[in-house]
Amino acid sequence: MKIVIPTLGRIHDQKTYNSLPDKWKKEVNFVVQSYEYEEMKSIYGNQVISLPSHIRTLAPTRMWIQEYFCMERYWVFDDDLNFYIKDYVNDGTRKWASVEMTDKDFDEMIEHAHDFMDKGYGHGGCASNWIMPVPPREDGSMYPFRFNFRQCTNCFFNGPSLPRIEWDRCQATEDMDGTLQYLTEGIPNVIFMRHRVNCSETNAEGGCSVYRTVEYHNESQKVFQSLWPDFVKLKEKKVPSGPWKGEIKLNVEVAWKKAYNTGIEKKKGTLDEFFI
Repeated sequence: MKIVIPTLGRIHDQKTYNSLPDKWKKEVNFVVQSYEYEEMKSIYGNQVISLPSHIRTLAPTRMWIQEYFCMERYWVFDDDLNFYIKDYVNDGTRKWASVEMTDKDFDEMIEHAHDFMDKGYGHGGCASNWIMPVPPREDGSMYPFRFNFRQCTNCFFNGPSLPRIEWDRCQATEDMDGTLQYLTEGIPNVIFMRHRVNCSETNAEGGCSVYRTVEYHNESQKVFQSLWPDFVKLKEKKVPSGPWKGEIKLNVEVAWKKAYNTGIEKKKGTLDEFFI
């Protein structure tokens, strides 16, 4: 499994890399903008890959990563993540217990990804800390795994099995747009609700904050909704904390399962036409 960390403005603050076990640090490929390449290479050597000089934002970076790693199984992580386990305990005083991942937990996380890719799940990853898990159900549909759901901050891809998609249509909403492009082709995803990541607040210093404003974000959300009117609704929210505190931010509600079911129906229709 290749581990890919696109990073910007955080040369000396590599949270994700520093949170990985030594075994998995060796698999990391940093993808950096051209003007940060020499300094990053002086620290991390041949693990650093430079983007073409004209790429300056995240969405075209994702396009470039897709082309570069398309023949690999690879996992793309934001550069500001910590990893933890959230177990369902329900011991009378609490329902959930959270602990940092051990080396064994990381190995298990990677093994889960390979297992699901072997079963046809072309993409997936760990839930972010703000996505609350649902207590286990008898059918196992919500914990420790959730299917055909939102994915952000990290995502694994079974490169050889996936079609090329357009990652640069929504400049600040490219992760959700990419997920919907796959789901509406009938390609399922899986979200790990037990293996999870902590991420920084929206627009924390470094990364996309170099160029992303709340206006930039909101405009991208409008474009996203216009691309997927059957699955996406816009909602206004006043940001309670962080760099955008007090600003009006556009959030979205997305019908992920509806999108996947649409993809399955499209696949079925294609097969029906083939056998006519």
